[in-house]
Amino acid sequence: MCDFYLRNKKLFEQLDTFIDSLETKDGSLIQVLHHAQGIFGYLPKEVQLYISEKLNIAPAKVYGVVSFYSYFSTNPVGEHKISVCLGTACFVKGSKNVLAELEKQLEIKSEQVLKLFEEQDIRGFEFLGIESSPNNTCYRNKMEFTFGNEMKDGPLTIGMHKKGRHIDILTVDGCMLIDQDFIKILTATEEFFRAEGLPYYRGNDHKGYLRHLVVRKGIKTNEMMVMIVTSTQLDYDMDKYKDMLLGLDLEADLASVLHCLNDNLADAVKCDELRVLHGRDHIYEELLGLRFKISPFSFFQTNTKGAEELYTIAREFVGDHNDKVVFDLYSGTGTIGQVMAKAAKKVYGIEIIEEAVVAANQNAKLNGLDNCEFIAGDVLKVSLLQEMLQKLLKI
Repeated sequence: MCDFYLRNKKLFEQLDTFIDSLETKDGSLIQVLHHAQGIFGYLPKEVQLYISEKLNIAPAKVYGVVSFYSYFSTNPVGEHKISVCLGTACFVKGSKNVLAELEKQLEIKSEQVLKLFEEQDIRGFEFLGIESSPNNTCYRNKMEFTFGNEMKDGPLTIGMHKKGRHIDILTVDGCMLIDQDFIKILTATEEFFRAEGLPYYRGNDHKGYLRHLVVRKGIKTNEMMVMIVTSTQLDYDMDKYKDMLLGLDLEADLASVLHCLNDNLADAVKCDELRVLHGRDHIYEELLGLRFKISPFSFFQTNTKGAEELYTIAREFVGDHNDKVVFDLYSGTGTIGQVMAKAAKKVYGIEIIEEAVVAANQNAKLNGLDNCEFIAGDVLKVSLLQEMLQKLLKI
């Protein structure tokens, strides 16, 4: 930490200036991480620890946020950047094949994984290569879109932040990671609110109404959720928006339409009040024969079929665990632990995010797994592990 700080002292001073300028540090973690990545280019552990100290937040929570959002990177950007267009026009002309061949030739993923082991001085193992995802396109089961505009005073857009830009929003209606239902909802929502003339929420002065659009889909259950996130600065009847969504020609069953009220200053999806406009406040997804209740805020692997491949391999690596106790550390919503639970004597999961722990225990009950127990706490605290070992001795 000391050497890294000395080499990058001026960058840390820039980060200090930004943090000191915040009106409040409460709820500012994601905003600070965004800014820090803009300064350093990535978020190494030294920067994460520095932010945890400045904001008085547990390092595990900082790491949890960094690892959860794909926007954040813990590895430095390469000197030479190679981009392959995957827009619709390029995709139909074979750009996907160009990218696949490029990755094959450069062995990018294998090198990245091996480098991680080398950095931790982990050697003497057999490298089995990279297991590819069953689907390389249209596989995401969740997207968070932001309201804004692509250029100053431009028309309302909904999409993703441009790389390295905190304000400009780029519509991603040609994104190949999501299926047509996501794109239909995205484009219809953009057209609807353009016609309604409602203002988007501006992070610089915290004024405006429209903030985020969250879309989730159960790949196995074909259930879909749409959640519109706004401030409380306008009194608008969202039933009109709900009726528009229900009129869309979707392949999935629109099982949940929600309105989330959020006046938090951070540019993140948080909820002060949740209103159900249609259906339930959750959807269901299935994974390796288990059923999971997914709320708008649940952490769940964004590639359902890829997660099944990953968990199947993990279960094979664990081998025979009949009548054994399994510890699921950093358990999230407990998917891995529950996959192991059928053959285990007992499964203990530890997760620092309390909402995820509640969901994990609910899902274990939903699946009839009475040998799973998920606990809210910090894995790094020795006292918690001692408590769990004491429980183990009583079994």
